[in-house]
Amino acid sequence: MRLNRKTVGFGSVAIVCGLVAALSASADSLPKQDWEIGPINAAAPNGLKFCSMKNVFEGGHMLVVARDAEGANSLAISFPQKLLQSGGQYTVDLSADTVKRKMIALAGTPQVMLIQMGLDREFYSGLQKKSSLDVSFASQKLSFSLDGTQDALTALTKCASDISVGKEFKPVTVAVKTPLDSGEPIIRPDANPGQNVGTEAAEATLKDEIERLRLENRKLLAENHQNAAQVVQADIDLQAEREEQQRLLAAQRMDAARAAVHVTFPPDAPLGAKAVPAPKITAAPDTFLSDIMARSQLPATKRGNTYSWTAKDLFGAAEQRTLPPGSTLQDAVSAYVEQAKARCKGDFAHNESAPVKNVRGAETVEGEFACIDGENDAAAALLFVAQQGRVAIIAHEGSTDQMEDALSDRAAVISNLSR
Repeated sequence: MRLNRKTVGFGSVAIVCGLVAALSASADSLPKQDWEIGPINAAAPNGLKFCSMKNVFEGGHMLVVARDAEGANSLAISFPQKLLQSGGQYTVDLSADTVKRKMIALAGTPQVMLIQMGLDREFYSGLQKKSSLDVSFASQKLSFSLDGTQDALTALTKCASDISVGKEFKPVTVAVKTPLDSGEPIIRPDANPGQNVGTEAAEATLKDEIERLRLENRKLLAENHQNAAQVVQADIDLQAEREEQQRLLAAQRMDAARAAVHVTFPPDAPLGAKAVPAPKITAAPDTFLSDIMARSQLPATKRGNTYSWTAKDLFGAAEQRTLPPGSTLQDAVSAYVEQAKARCKGDFAHNESAPVKNVRGAETVEGEFACIDGENDAAAALLFVAQQGRVAIIAHEGSTDQMEDALSDRAAVISNLSR
């Protein structure tokens, strides 16, 4: 999971270069939970604070409606598959019954599309009063049911209004109204049904407003860089000062990245420290981690019972833990996630694969973490390897803009361990 995959970094190893025609929908997709409404702990590129309402729909899609303090709106749609090309622009047709718009959307990640609607009161009113929102682009056609969203959108408007004057707005949930709740006529069931047909449930994949936050922060950073470029002077001292500020900023981001993923390993080895020589691989319990590090071919330095390295401005670390009797690798991963979440001072997002036995009989789990605190975007790509009651945890950490590099490094480790 890379929260930004334009460079090499947090979910897949390569950029998805095309769309997969796999999400056609002929009927409205119904929301699976209550609407969640609340302020966002970050400012938009124009400096305004904003609020959002979100819900997960059948099929695993998430719809997020955002509104800033001046009433400007935007939409974000997440897909359960990685269908988009990061940074790509798409022409999207939107339709809330008779209210229709043709917009240019930006793919923030391979799974998240962002659509800036601006001060479009007619469209916002359409979302409040119409029964569905239809979205189509390329070969994709989606339809989101809007029944019962009027109360949620009213709460969103109040949230944006309150924060515009400095008032506090506590996050709320608004129940989804069924046709029976809203007084709409319903279709009567059969008097003598032949069998009881269960409802199909699809588990929603990790996709939170974290990704939208990250995109907004990234756009703000890009605007700041553009403004700075307009006032650059040919002064050597000023240029040297700017380079020093960039170095300090990179160091701050690296510190935030390590804190976000609960890294407690020793500091980097001093320059000139020799890499740990590859030990002879044996089946002895006390060489479990060293065997893995030897096969991984990472430029690691051993410090006590842990390893650390720095490559491509990424911080890497590895440690070994013991599985308590009766516990599983999934239990160890869940405990690690909770530790990382507790250390994140902002919004925390994580995603883990199902356990797979594919590394010389060992069980593995791939995971990605992200921590967005409004100032620094920190993320990590992790690999958990378990065998005979021991777990090795290998982490590649940096900012979210570095996650394609982290994912690439993790893929290389998996490939080396599988040989």
